[in-house]
Amino acid sequence: MPSPEIFATLDIRTLILVTALIYLMCTLTQGFIYLNNRDEPGLGKFVIAHALINLGLILIAARGLIPDLLSMVIANASILSGLTFLHHAIRCFYQRPTSLRATAVVFVLSCLAFFHFGQISPDYAIRVLLFSLPFIVLCILIAREFFLPTEHEIQPAPRWVNATLFTLLALLFTVRLLVIMDAHLLASSIIRIGTESSLLQASPLSSLTWLVLIASFGYWNVGLLLLVSQKFLARQNRLAITDGLTGILNRRGFELMAEKILLTRTASSNFMLLLDLDHFKQVNDRHGHEAGDEVLRQFVLLLNQQLRKSDLTGRIGGEEFAVLLRESTEAQAWSVAERVRTALQQMPIRHRDTTIEVTVSIGVAQSGADGESFAELFRTADQRLYQAKRSGRNRTLFRETADVATP
Repeated sequence: MPSPEIFATLDIRTLILVTALIYLMCTLTQGFIYLNNRDEPGLGKFVIAHALINLGLILIAARGLIPDLLSMVIANASILSGLTFLHHAIRCFYQRPTSLRATAVVFVLSCLAFFHFGQISPDYAIRVLLFSLPFIVLCILIAREFFLPTEHEIQPAPRWVNATLFTLLALLFTVRLLVIMDAHLLASSIIRIGTESSLLQASPLSSLTWLVLIASFGYWNVGLLLLVSQKFLARQNRLAITDGLTGILNRRGFELMAEKILLTRTASSNFMLLLDLDHFKQVNDRHGHEAGDEVLRQFVLLLNQQLRKSDLTGRIGGEEFAVLLRESTEAQAWSVAERVRTALQQMPIRHRDTTIEVTVSIGVAQSGADGESFAELFRTADQRLYQAKRSGRNRTLFRETADVATP
């Protein structure tokens, strides 16, 4: 096991430069990814956050070679504001509410604080305290973002590892702060602050800190790439099961999701609705395919207004749609189908200067009574849809011999 003397012989300035170099690689890598994916939320902000942190590391490494205003005040403020901006970037990446105000506030306050205790009333111990406490809090906040669950996630492992990484960084800087400050609780619960020290002075604690940062920043680069690649893969998977025109599930996606629901839910509480827009070919022939596309989009908006978030909606093909009502009763299923039908009948669709009137025919099947599998329910609902259209269209058919709703 390496002795503390070995760590004490390492050159701190070199370690800082190595840390800055690794972070520069992270910045350049993220910049390249951003240039090829400009529409992805958060990627550009990762580049800015890494650039701020990298600037701070380079300025710290130049301590003694450049004015203290740069190597002490701007350097520390740059790192802390960069870490704040990193928290902002992660929230953007996960599409969570966020604001840039905190980054500006941290930068201004850090500049004022480090200028005072670095230039006016120099105090190394206070500067350590002023840097370490915000750093610890920011690491905890970033770790919390990764601990929070996210939608459309393929594997949670990269997120959990990154959460653990920033948690350990917070723990490391907490221990480092206590050691540097020579802190312990007195009987009066007042923390005793230790003596002056030098940032670039070789010591086992300083060497170990920067070695851990080198490893952490190196892994963070890999971990961030894993997060980005996983999100891209999840997006591709969603695109493969999503209808490009309406934004709802396509037939493959609807079938996959519906089969899972039918396997896990009570048999008699699910209802399959197949809906087909009446005489849709005439809409395309008379008004054009652009108008037909608008009719389809407006119909999906109407469906979303009438359905619950827990219900499943898909475009089966052309002008045919499917809905799986989850945990419903016969009366609720009947009511939903009729609400959709009558709402569409009473809602003329406007496209440019044209008003288009559209109706829909609906076939309904109940899990348990009409079958257990997706194929059985789909077949029964499709048969009832066909009977509804053959009976005059613009109606709902629940049973072959009864439960026919007409305008």
